[in-house]
Amino acid sequence: MAATASALLIAGHHPEPRHGAYVLAGHLHPCITVGRGIDRLRLPCFHFGASVGVLPAFGVFTGMHPIE
Repeated sequence: MAATASALLIAGHHPEPRHGAYVLAGHLHPCITVGRGIDRLRLPCFHFGASVGVLPAFGVFTGMHPIE
């Protein structure tokens, strides 16, 4: 019989890793920049790491944190 791994999924406000769990958070609201100068766009994006995923915000009044 093969062993299976189970993981705990946690929804949180701040993207802080938790031992034994994958955290989905939205505090930073990541974005990417496409283009340069006057033709530049800042677009919401998802950002997934090994233990934390950060969700985008699509509202008019929310800020965005650039992902490099």
